Amino acid sequence: ISRLTSHIREDKPDFIFTKNHQGFDPEGVLAGFLKSIGLPAASWWVQCPNLNAVDSGESISDYIAVFTWNKLWIEKIKRFGFESATYLPLATDETIFSPRSLAPSESGRYQVDVGFVGKSYLASVEQALPACPQILDRLSEKVAQRWVQSKKSYDETIKGLTLPEREQISAVTESEKLGFKEACAARASMLYRLSCIQALAGFKTAIFGDAGWKRLLDKKFQVEPELDYDRETPLFYNACRINFNTTHFQMRAVAHQKVFDVLACGGFLLTDYQEALEEFFEVGKEVIPYKSIGEIPSLIRFYLKNSSARDAIAKRGHQRVLAEHTYTHRINQITRVMRERYQ
Repeated sequence: ISRLTSHIREDKPDFIFTKNHQGFDPEGVLAGFLKSIGLPAASWWVQCPNLNAVDSGESISDYIAVFTWNKLWIEKIKRFGFESATYLPLATDETIFSPRSLAPSESGRYQVDVGFVGKSYLASVEQALPACPQILDRLSEKVAQRWVQSKKSYDETIKGLTLPEREQISAVTESEKLGFKEACAARASMLYRLSCIQALAGFKTAIFGDAGWKRLLDKKFQVEPELDYDRETPLFYNACRINFNTTHFQMRAVAHQKVFDVLACGGFLLTDYQEALEEFFEVGKEVIPYKSIGEIPSLIRFYLKNSSARDAIAKRGHQRVLAEHTYTHRINQITRVMRERYQ
């Protein structure tokens, strides 16, 4: 607090900015201090808002304005007790993600027909399983598969089980039910992403991600280690003819970070359809979505053969991102909200 007070005296900030509520303590010391001196804070949550820092009502203040990248969390945040909660999507840093002229060595390493950067979620499954009751382990596989196939909610998927299966779930403790749900969610995320990636078989594809991919995919897929986000990922997005994306299974109402980053590089993007895409882009002209896994191979074949159409779509997407979806745009929005609320 003494160091913060010194900075406030020297810099005279209009407000404090933090990401994912970092710096705030559950006891509410920082929140109380800022309120006592009349200095507001903006907290942009780009992760799920189940954070230790807000477990206590002491850390909730009308001098904290919350911003979240998922509009479905707005009501949840307000139920925590925050008066101000604003939808603020992700964006890109155009100084890092930009069109590049690649050196021959970079083209040789990264240039493929189809490229994907992302986790396999196998580690998430292995981390979630210990909390799942052993008696429900096999049932979690069945629920995950049905969840992916139906695209319904978890509760609706459970209702579709047989009576004996539902009774099995009801018989365990509340904490075990939560462990079962988390295991189902992790498996569903892995299965969905895996099925999307498997649809890329037959194309010159490179997968950059965790070691789980080598355990899940056969040897016909080129699997490479994770890329450095700031240094290597922009090169890969520039080199790929088609950048492929599949969103986290439970994040069906958001636009993924990769969407903005790929387009900022001037890359062509093929991504799973999300309603949020309609908010940011002219779908079909600036970004190409697939609405089912079965569409993936035909879309890839079409855009590999039609480079002029591919380039035109990538150019329009690039222009849109620079015009509306950089971090400068998001920070300007935060500033407007803070000025209106606390001026």
